[in-house]
Amino acid sequence: MEYRRILVSLFILLLLSCSNTDEPTIPVVGNIPEGTNLRINFYRQLCFGEGRFQCMLAQEGEQLGTESWSNFFGGIDGFEYEGGYIYNLEVRTRTIENPPADGSSIAYELIRIISQEEITCEFENPVEDLPWLKTEIEFRQQNPTEDSQYCYISQSELNGNPVFIYADCNPFINKISPVLNCFGEFLGFIGEGVNASQLSEARLIWSPEDFSCGLEQGFSL
Repeated sequence: MEYRRILVSLFILLLLSCSNTDEPTIPVVGNIPEGTNLRINFYRQLCFGEGRFQCMLAQEGEQLGTESWSNFFGGIDGFEYEGGYIYNLEVRTRTIENPPADGSSIAYELIRIISQEEITCEFENPVEDLPWLKTEIEFRQQNPTEDSQYCYISQSELNGNPVFIYADCNPFINKISPVLNCFGEFLGFIGEGVNASQLSEARLIWSPEDFSCGLEQGFSL
């Protein structure tokens, strides 16, 4: 099902220039469609609560229409997020009397999706140009562990699209490697959801300063 959604998203991207121009115009106030009280960014980003996970990025209040985005902890009832779109939403909120320690004190419910703008993922240097990837790398650099010397990130191609692999070359531990698309969305693990034979043109794009995976260890991408 996930593969089908990815293929549909790619197909929509190819047809973007042929989209219907006869749809009704949405009134705009400044750069924001009228009625918008919450915006969701086109990618999610590493964040922390009781653990490490990915947060949506949101704008509301005075942030609307600016270049500033905040981590959005929790979800929006009735809204299904898909990376690659900036969403302009109308939502209603209510206060949660006893929120969890790492949760929001406000519950959000979708009234309507006012508009969604499809974003093309483009980059020259993924380490610098993809914010979610840059955040992941900065976290690894600032929080080294005993295993950090074996961890690296590679870029490959899957069905003609760039993907990124969080890999590990520790010779004493057999770890699974997650594969993410250009928006930082999880696609599966190599061997579990992503067939290694489908990946091509792999290249190393980041490794730690004390990287311990060398040719003498049989290291390969």
